[in-house]
Amino acid sequence: MKIKLDDYFVDKELEEYLLSQKGITSVSINKDIIPAELEVKFDNKIVTPNIIIKFIMLFLKLDNSMLLDFDKGYSGEVKHLKYVAKDVCCENCFKGFIMSLFDNENIINVKSNFDGSEMFNVELDIDYINISEEELIKYVEEKL
Repeated sequence: MKIKLDDYFVDKELEEYLLSQKGITSVSINKDIIPAELEVKFDNKIVTPNIIIKFIMLFLKLDNSMLLDFDKGYSGEVKHLKYVAKDVCCENCFKGFIMSLFDNENIINVKSNFDGSEMFNVELDIDYINISEEELIKYVEEKL
């Protein structure tokens, strides 16, 4: 699983904490880019991507999402949707929106061009499974 997080959230202590959790086999942090990327390898029979996100939020004592992009590491066949969010309220709303997409088991991967400076016409690339494009669009619009 790969996720992009606000840079100030990512440090060696987070890496050590995640590695101490059952089912997490490796953690790699790339702080050379902003936002920072965190790659977590795990045994999906023991832990899920949603549980890993909860571990991160618990460790950092966060009530709000810090996700900017994610890739759950699904290796099967996926469908793809390009979607433009015409108006994003603010950075916190965008992060909450991405967290809502992450929480949906049918959404596998989300990439965007969001950088916090432009709130209009944010482009999203969404990979998904097990639902129709119409259902996905409806879900995205409800959460946005």
